[in-house]
Amino acid sequence: MKVGESAVILQWLMGEMENIEIGESDLLRFAMRHRVLLYPLLKHQYSRNYSSAFLQTCLDQYIENISQVEKVALFYSRFNAFLMSHPMRAIVLKGVPLSEAYYANKYHRHSRDVDILVQQEDLFVVADWLRSEGYRIETDVFSYHQKQQDIYWRHNHHFCCYGRKNELPLVVELHWRLRSNDDVCDVRLNDSFNLSLLKTSYKQLFVLNHLDQFIYLCVHGTEHGWFRMKWLLDLPLMARKVTFDWRSIQYRAKELNALEHVKVSLYLIYRLTGKSIIHDFDVRHCNISTIIKSTFIIHRMNATVFVETGYGSAIKQLLFISSFNNRVVRLSFWKKWGMSTADWKMFPLPASLFFLYYWMRPFFWVCRKAIR
Repeated sequence: MKVGESAVILQWLMGEMENIEIGESDLLRFAMRHRVLLYPLLKHQYSRNYSSAFLQTCLDQYIENISQVEKVALFYSRFNAFLMSHPMRAIVLKGVPLSEAYYANKYHRHSRDVDILVQQEDLFVVADWLRSEGYRIETDVFSYHQKQQDIYWRHNHHFCCYGRKNELPLVVELHWRLRSNDDVCDVRLNDSFNLSLLKTSYKQLFVLNHLDQFIYLCVHGTEHGWFRMKWLLDLPLMARKVTFDWRSIQYRAKELNALEHVKVSLYLIYRLTGKSIIHDFDVRHCNISTIIKSTFIIHRMNATVFVETGYGSAIKQLLFISSFNNRVVRLSFWKKWGMSTADWKMFPLPASLFFLYYWMRPFFWVCRKAIR
């Protein structure tokens, strides 16, 4: 997919084009790769330009997404009931609340994972409830000794839970903070008294306010190299529903140490659409670093692979995220990559010898690869 074609598809997804001259197979491959839905865009007046097989495939994907959204709703309902019985509260990140608030229809945004943020002290109880609902926790952090747990909480922000019930979402990401790098958006639920949270239709479930949501989406997408256009589409659709001004965004982004992420996100959209979605944001004020980062992102966004694998890609991504917030010169940033929970599991060491994990990781890595 060429850069120009990606730009055209983004503008089509934004509703700024009624029809595009891109082949059906390319469109389907793009939709799968970027997790976007084509069916809502296939208006009756020009659907005749596509084959019946293509239209049926798009419809099937849309119907499957409706089913997924309903599964998420059932999960929210059960989770809300659990929270009320304790009582506790949680913040829902991304997902269906985005489509309900900013899209024309809650089924128009591709639904996959469920992301929930809870207080760290509530993690054990919530994880136990998830197990009762058939979820398996990928990393059994609660079985680690205290030193390992301290490191894990410090260097991570969520763990994945995989479900087995057909009526519920297959993946739930349980968060105790927004991002693993504590130099950006270091907000946790117990800090929420400083946030203006928005209510949902579930009494104990909340979402971030519009401004914090916008900045968080910029950070999340940028730190993932905007690998999915699904994430990028959220920003212009959000800006249509909520009036943002650059001064407010800039002030709050500085508080969250996320200004660089926001500038990259807005400049990227400008490069792909020729427009600024924040009317008083002047792209001419973007520095060379922002321009270089956007070039890297566009190249990555146009990669054909569905999921990036291999150490080459991992190293490129690590170097990319190290370029934000002066991380490249911070020992704490690099130190987190010198630790692996896989080493803890395969080569258990007592807390008194924990420091050896840093020095012996290359050896442990070779051993793990050899055993496989």
